[in-house]
Amino acid sequence: MKQKLIKANISIDSPEQIAHFLTTASSDGYSYWGHATQMKVGGGAIYIRNYGVYTDNCLFWLNHASGGSLFHAWRIGYQSIKNILEKELNRLIEYENSIGFNLVALIPIDAFMKDEAGPGTVFYFALFERRADDKSLLMLDRWTLKQERVITDENVPCPVIGCDFVAPRMTADGLNLNSSKDKLSSYLCPKHRIYISPSTFEYEEPTTSLLWPEDKETALKLSKSGKRTWSRMGRERDEDSLVWNVFRFLEREGLLNKIFEDNIGKKDTLFSWGQIDKVVYWSVDIEKMAEWEALQKARSLIGENCSHGSEPDIIAVFKNVLVLIEAKLDSPSVTSAPSKIPDYYNDKKGIFKNDIEHVASSDGIGYELMRFFLLGEALREQLGKTNLVVVSITQDGLDNDLVRRVSDYVHLGSRIFYYHLTWSQLYSLIEKIDNGNSVDKRILLRYLRGKTLGYSETGKLRTLLP
Repeated sequence: MKQKLIKANISIDSPEQIAHFLTTASSDGYSYWGHATQMKVGGGAIYIRNYGVYTDNCLFWLNHASGGSLFHAWRIGYQSIKNILEKELNRLIEYENSIGFNLVALIPIDAFMKDEAGPGTVFYFALFERRADDKSLLMLDRWTLKQERVITDENVPCPVIGCDFVAPRMTADGLNLNSSKDKLSSYLCPKHRIYISPSTFEYEEPTTSLLWPEDKETALKLSKSGKRTWSRMGRERDEDSLVWNVFRFLEREGLLNKIFEDNIGKKDTLFSWGQIDKVVYWSVDIEKMAEWEALQKARSLIGENCSHGSEPDIIAVFKNVLVLIEAKLDSPSVTSAPSKIPDYYNDKKGIFKNDIEHVASSDGIGYELMRFFLLGEALREQLGKTNLVVVSITQDGLDNDLVRRVSDYVHLGSRIFYYHLTWSQLYSLIEKIDNGNSVDKRILLRYLRGKTLGYSETGKLRTLLP
């Protein structure tokens, strides 16, 4: 068959699902060739009335090509404000071009009412295509990866839809993603530039996992200035890149106050946040690209090595409040304690309701959280802040009893507070924020919806959000 015809409702179906549908249809060697909208008279999806003229169904046709295309799609609301549409579209084009997708169709979705002036063009449906021969860096997601994958004892197929490359199977006691890359050439997909393992993948170029091109240089400098665990940059399950992509956007857009003050601390009348003064990622003061001196001192105060102590993912310093954030990708927040907890960890400040050993146990709040409360209190006092807030972020369904555990083991409510957020809850908080940079917010939300966690033992694709 030389052509394929695809029908989609571009006003009701999500753009990601339509793009996934087109990608799947193109997987055996097709690319976009054209489209036609259908005009209807009657009640419509866009304008819910008994009568009207509207367009929302669209026919796409695909022509045979040397390889299958990948697609992205966006629905952009028409704005009467001068240049808003062009500005948003140009930003989307800039972003999509940076990952190898080009605008191939801009389709108006129109609605007109009977015997009265209607809104006219309500939305534009923007379709982007990445041809099979494009070699640009590509960030993969749930809509470009196979939903299920069959592996054998010998071979593992590339997870990208339409790709027929097959790699040898990695093993824990043989070559694997931790091996030197010069030994892994046979595991590297030549089309999509990823190293393939039975359950996950790693980008050949580590910065491919970073969402904001303009921040990649900053992230690379940061990773070499104090971040001890960002050796996994480029891995599908790299939680540090996830944290950076989300919170760097919030910081850059001045939205951390919105997230914290308007949501996390809203129900606590004791809170008086004030403006945000500093954001520290993995102990690094970005202004100096060196470990934050105040954190080094706080580590010393609780007995740790000032340069190699506890390291929260993010420290946000407000005028009156200190926030420590620890985010997990798909692992729980409660970590096991060593057989003997170092003697320098003690509770002279009266933070805990039980002795350190019980607090740090797997039945308590875990070793890592215990240290963060000690570190946070030392840092709060040093900086002269009124309140300390410790925040854990985990995947949905993990650590459901964490708030109760912390409440049972930590004296909360006077100067120390604790919150547990899931990624779905954080997604909802970001979604509700009304900010001027709506396109970048939509790019971030799409990234979170599409974030994958590798394949399960049964070969099914796992995702961050349900």
